[in-house]
Amino acid sequence: MANEPTLVAEKRERTGSAECRRLRREGMTPGNLYGHGITGIPLKVASDALNTVIHSGSHLVRLDLAGKTETALFQEVQWDTFGVRIEHFDLLRVDLSEEVSVEVEVHLVGTPEGVINGGVLEQPVHTLHLVCRAGDVPDSFEVRVQHLQIGDTLTVGDLEFPEGATCQFPDDQVVVLIHEPVVEEEEDGEAAEGGEEPAES
Repeated sequence: MANEPTLVAEKRERTGSAECRRLRREGMTPGNLYGHGITGIPLKVASDALNTVIHSGSHLVRLDLAGKTETALFQEVQWDTFGVRIEHFDLLRVDLSEEVSVEVEVHLVGTPEGVINGGVLEQPVHTLHLVCRAGDVPDSFEVRVQHLQIGDTLTVGDLEFPEGATCQFPDDQVVVLIHEPVVEEEEDGEAAEGGEEPAES
């Protein structure tokens, strides 16, 4: 990623659950910065700014802390029970040239011809676990599926990854498939025209 967004952070002077709850009430989100052999630093950032960065799909961020800017990778993001508000986050310092391990969302592009013709699309894999240089981490992984017909599949081995990147799934792992619609059979004994005829008296 060439143009990672900037996130302005401040160091938290106090830690603990009560302090984290107070920060959230004030529109801030608590987090931590780790990596490169330096002791973890407790952070706080504006919740609105963090939400904007997270929803942009970016894995990398330029972290502005006390006037010093460095590149960091989102290592973990914790959401509330309803998946609406970010409760906490962890960032990992990285160099753009170093190798990192990340999970990248799979976005399907287009409507398969097989679906237009009555088939059903199934997507067993929604995220790919990639190992690549930090500077090459994609925001998402787009998979074009317009050409897929009924009976077609796309596996990990069919995908093209950034140069030098490897996927932790085996090549035969199915990512997308188009299959015939499942037709439910009528229950045994059910009459074709509305059930059994009454017995003669």
